[in-house]
Amino acid sequence: MVLPAQNNARYKGCSFPAPGLRNPFRYVTGHDSNGDSTFLLVRDHLPDQSGQIAPLRSSKTDHGDHRAVTLEQPVLRFSILDAGSLAHLDAESKDGLLHISKYYPDVQLNTLFRRRLGLQAGRDIELLANSHPARLSIDRIGSIDSLFFQQLSDPTAHTALDPGYVDIDVRAVSLNAKDVYTMSGRVDTRNMTTAFDFSGIVTSVAPDVSHVAVGDRVVVSAPHHLGTAVRVPAGCVHKTTRNEEFTVMPSMLVIYPTALYALNECAHLRSGEFILVHAGSGGLGIAAIILARRIGATVYTTVGSDVKREYLINELSIPSSHIFNSRNSTFVQGIMSAIGGRGVDVILNSLVGDLMHDSWRCLADFGRFVEVRKRELIDAGKLDMSVFPCNATFTASDLCELFYSQDHFHRSIWDRLISETIQLYRDGAIQPPPIKVFDVSQVAQAYRSFLSKDLVVKIVISMEDQQARGPVSPPLYLSVFDPDKVYLLVGCLGGLERSLSRWVMTRGARQFVFLGRSGADRPSARQFISRLEQASATVEVVRGDVCNLSDITKAVEACVIAGRRVGGVVQAAMGLAESLFTSMTNEAWHTGIDLKWQGTWNLHNALQFHVDKDQENEPDSFLPTSSISETVGTATESNYCSANGFLDAFARWRRSRGQACVSVGLGMISEVGNLHKNPEIEILLLRKGI
Repeated sequence: MVLPAQNNARYKGCSFPAPGLRNPFRYVTGHDSNGDSTFLLVRDHLPDQSGQIAPLRSSKTDHGDHRAVTLEQPVLRFSILDAGSLAHLDAESKDGLLHISKYYPDVQLNTLFRRRLGLQAGRDIELLANSHPARLSIDRIGSIDSLFFQQLSDPTAHTALDPGYVDIDVRAVSLNAKDVYTMSGRVDTRNMTTAFDFSGIVTSVAPDVSHVAVGDRVVVSAPHHLGTAVRVPAGCVHKTTRNEEFTVMPSMLVIYPTALYALNECAHLRSGEFILVHAGSGGLGIAAIILARRIGATVYTTVGSDVKREYLINELSIPSSHIFNSRNSTFVQGIMSAIGGRGVDVILNSLVGDLMHDSWRCLADFGRFVEVRKRELIDAGKLDMSVFPCNATFTASDLCELFYSQDHFHRSIWDRLISETIQLYRDGAIQPPPIKVFDVSQVAQAYRSFLSKDLVVKIVISMEDQQARGPVSPPLYLSVFDPDKVYLLVGCLGGLERSLSRWVMTRGARQFVFLGRSGADRPSARQFISRLEQASATVEVVRGDVCNLSDITKAVEACVIAGRRVGGVVQAAMGLAESLFTSMTNEAWHTGIDLKWQGTWNLHNALQFHVDKDQENEPDSFLPTSSISETVGTATESNYCSANGFLDAFARWRRSRGQACVSVGLGMISEVGNLHKNPEIEILLLRKGI
């Protein structure tokens, strides 16, 4: 297609040159017989800020602008004809043919984005060894079949070990009731931990840790998230020998310390006393029975099935007359009859509801009741006060509280219980519970087996098989900023932009240089800077205009002073001047485009000056904040749409040069920023379907 010359009476041209640019784009409009056609002729290259011709053809602002104009005048048929030979625009003339540019969804890429943002399920069955490190997660709380491993961005790649910490590759994990109930939604744990005891091999230690070294086989008892690699306090880590199996050692490190704490620290069980252990065939029940007998107490217990009864009789030699039903209250009469109506001295309780209260009434004078489940406590159940006058004691026992305690006395109890358990095992005084090992590829089956009513074994998940496969989700996107580098934030002291600045700090940045026309004049800006400094950040504010190259140069110099490196740039400067395109003044046009167009060029050139001197000065990131309006168009905002179109193409151009840059097309954000201050604009955008 050949357009008539601009001076033809049917065609008119208008040019909007940005500062420092010679006719960056030119509209050539022509009307057909109906007077409703407009054409846009696009040149092949755009001059850069040094006056040289840069292959930044797709960075011209034509895209967003023509969409906005079309929305303003729907009768207008607005077309772009690209007579060049580089990347496509709306239409490109090549070999005598017009090629039309359209948006098509990239299903594969969109799926990857959604999965890595945690917005879409769907897991690939992969080698877990290739997905290391990974953490067990669940799509739907309560649905064991939706368990999967979430691959992690390696946290140790960017963060050094804090003093007193150890990194461990996991080889086996023991399942406990609380772990399973957390995944099923029946129990909440602090920090949503999903596992407690595991074994593995040390991969790194903090400089102040001396009792274990890299390569040591260890067993650990500490609340954590079940995964292939874990970072834990060194005090929870205990060396094991090559003869102590990975799958055996963790099977004991919750049940025996819990039983030791309940019987010795809480109940003070003595030889010759009577103890009732509920759920005697469970891991804790077995440990409590073994320890109570070792003390010299007479044990009575309850179970929920005949299979469990037979197990206690055959494996632990519990007399049948000492075993009662935990499914109903018949155990009350059975216990009282067996010991002449005096009651028991100690009750280790895991029953809930009315059965817990029935157990409470089975206490003898000076009896001690130890509650090892939190359900009744969380539900604010009420005890029968008539039992207390007999000097009864009710104690809640939760091993996790010892671990999390800031009191050295209580934390020392935790350490002692773990060490005592390991020593008792090595001395032959206790034995591990019966174990059923599941490969990590059978993780859902392991959890499901735990819920069996006839379970009489300890479930252990093994991660020793390097060929094990399982459902894996790719790592979520994780931006990490270097605390030793400086981050230049332009226009980031406003409402929305402050949120962005906070996000940069939460991801590791600690040194900031802010550039803004008002500096720190506004109270909100001063308050924000104060909060950053209180959080150990170093902040410098440079008053200046991003459109002024000397101001930008001053800000960049503030970043690189004393040999510091620029870690990244956020370009969030923006200007709004709404008007129909046909009535928009030149001043209004530049209000909308200069901060993003001219300002971004200034940032690029000021940074490039230092990069040319030393490649080490190349920023790790360059983040201009664009808008979805460039894609969909917004009437009365042709300048703003054009400016955002430039940012998107500028990002592509920098990346084509091997330099970091990602433009973020923000949608409508009403909680903070411009829309929060101007709700009428939000209403208008909603009406437009944005």
